[in-house]
Amino acid sequence: MNRTFITQVVGRIESFLGEFAGRKGIFLIDVLVRGQRNDLLVEVFVDGDTGVDAGTCAEISRALGKDLDGSVLAGETYTLTVSSPGLDRPLKFPRQYTKHVGRGISVMVRSGASTERLRGVLVAAGDRSIQVQPEPRGTTREISFVEIVEAKIEPRW
Repeated sequence: MNRTFITQVVGRIESFLGEFAGRKGIFLIDVLVRGQRNDLLVEVFVDGDTGVDAGTCAEISRALGKDLDGSVLAGETYTLTVSSPGLDRPLKFPRQYTKHVGRGISVMVRSGASTERLRGVLVAAGDRSIQVQPEPRGTTREISFVEIVEAKIEPRW
C-alpha cells in the first residue's frame, strides 16, 4: 500500500482526535492501517487518564468515521474500529502508567548495551519515572522513562 496514503490517513486521524477527543480527556495511543485500498482495516487505539469506556469509543468512532468519509477516505471501502489498547498492548506514554499503580507490570529496561526484563508491582508513576517492586518482595526500583524499552501491564502471577 502507498506510504503517502497511509501517512495522510494517520495524519487526519491524529488531527481529528487531537481536537475532538482532547476535549473529553481522551488521547491517541496508536493507529494501524492494514489491507489494500477499497478494503482497509483502520484500527484506532485511544486511552484516557481514568480509562475509556465502550460508549466513548463508539462516540469517537461515529464522529471519526464521518470525518474520514468526508476527507482522506472519501469513496473508499474500509472498516474502522476504535478501542482502548487493552492489557496486551505496550504502554507508550508516561500518562498511561498512573492509572495502573498497584497492578502487575513487566518492563524491559535498557541497561547500557543490554536489556533486562523486570516483573513486579507498579508502586508509583511520575512525570519522569516509575517505581517497580520486583516480585517476590524485592527492593523497589526507580526506572526512568528513557530506560524503558517496553512495558506491559500483567495480571499478578
